[in-house]
Amino acid sequence: MAQITVSGLDFPRLKTPTAGTIFEKGTDVQIAFDAVDGATGYDFQVVASTDAAFHADYGGSTGATNFTFRASAGIYNYRVRAKGTAGPGPWSEVRHFSINPAPADRLMLPFDASSGAVPRSFPFRYEGLTLAAKIRVTIAEKEAIDAPFLTGRMSPTCK
Repeated sequence: MAQITVSGLDFPRLKTPTAGTIFEKGTDVQIAFDAVDGATGYDFQVVASTDAAFHADYGGSTGATNFTFRASAGIYNYRVRAKGTAGPGPWSEVRHFSINPAPADRLMLPFDASSGAVPRSFPFRYEGLTLAAKIRVTIAEKEAIDAPFLTGRMSPTCK
């Protein structure tokens, strides 16, 4: 496979967020990348995941190796390229992140979960803040959710 560079500049290597990161609504997403030798600045683009060609982007330029993005709920793609005296270099890889529309505190449990004694079987209800046909619920003993004891899809009760 051959790689072509337009201006002698390399493409920026993305650092954060990693692909697939999910942020809570209202979060300022910090997008960071490595500096490119010879770059005088950087162009960036962020688009809704349905815009694979980056037509309707939130974009701009920066002299720093990071920028902050705030958006409403959804899935977003982003990319960055270096600029130099001979023009722009190639775009970085495209990565994506999500902004979750529902805060995590809306799972209603019939007991005090902070006590640490959580039963393995119990009724619960999820009050979604946005209308969704189905949601996926995963409940685990550890915060990392690496050993779930319940995973399922359910219809939320929207209020």
